[in-house]
Amino acid sequence: MSISLLLKESYRVAKENPLIFVPLLAASVIGILLSLIFVGTALPFAAMAATDPQQITTGEALTGLGAAVGAVFLTTLVSGIIGLFAHAMTVAMADQALKGEKADLKDALIRTRVRIIPVAIAVVLVSVLVGLASLLLVLPGVILSFFLIFTLVSVMTDHTNAFQAVKKSMKTVAGHIVPVLIFFLIVLGLGLVTGLIGGVVGVIPILGVFLTMIVGGAYTGYVTILLVALYRTLPGQGEGSVDAEV
Repeated sequence: MSISLLLKESYRVAKENPLIFVPLLAASVIGILLSLIFVGTALPFAAMAATDPQQITTGEALTGLGAAVGAVFLTTLVSGIIGLFAHAMTVAMADQALKGEKADLKDALIRTRVRIIPVAIAVVLVSVLVGLASLLLVLPGVILSFFLIFTLVSVMTDHTNAFQAVKKSMKTVAGHIVPVLIFFLIVLGLGLVTGLIGGVVGVIPILGVFLTMIVGGAYTGYVTILLVALYRTLPGQGEGSVDAEV
C-alpha cells in the first residue's frame, strides 16, 4: 500500500468511526477543568499579594507559593495520566477499526485497563531514553524518538512489555526507514497546518479555547490512526507492506 492510500484509508476509518476521537477530546476537557479547579485556587492569593504585598507575611507567602506549585504539579500529573490513558484507548480503537470492526469505547476501555501498567512503563522508559539522548544534543533525542515511534502501538496491539516494545519499534523502523521517514514528515506537515489553524481560531474569545481543543484532538486522533495503520501494513506485521512512493 502506498503512503497516499494509507492516508486515504486512515481518513476513511476516522470518518466512519468518530468515537475514536472521544478519548483525546475528553482528556483535553478534563485537563482544562482541572486547571481551572487546582490552579484557580492560587489566584485569589496571587491577586491579594499583587494589590497589597505588605499584608502578606513570609510564612503566608511561602504557603501560597507551595500551594501554587503543588496545584500546578498535581494538575500536570493527573492530566498526564488521563492523557496517557486516552492515547492508549485511541490506539486500541484505531487498531480495532483498521481490522474492519466498529471502534467501541467500552472495549477500548477494557483493553487499556488491562495494558495500562506496561503502557505506563513504556512511556516512562521512552521519556527517559529520549531525555538522556537530548542531554547530548537535540538531534540525538529527535533521532531516538523517530526509532521509538511504534513503542506504544506495539504494547497495545502486540501485547508486548515495555522493553520488548522498545526493541520491536527500533527494529521495525530500522527495517523500513523510508516509509517511516515519509510518515514522520507528513506528521510534521500536518502539525504545522494544525498549529496555524489553532492559532487563527484561538483568538476568538471563549469559543477559541474549545475550537483549538477540537482541532488539536482531531490532529492527534488522525495521526494515531495513521500511525497504527502504518505499523499494521509494514512487512512482518501481517498486513501487507507500504511502498515508499507517495
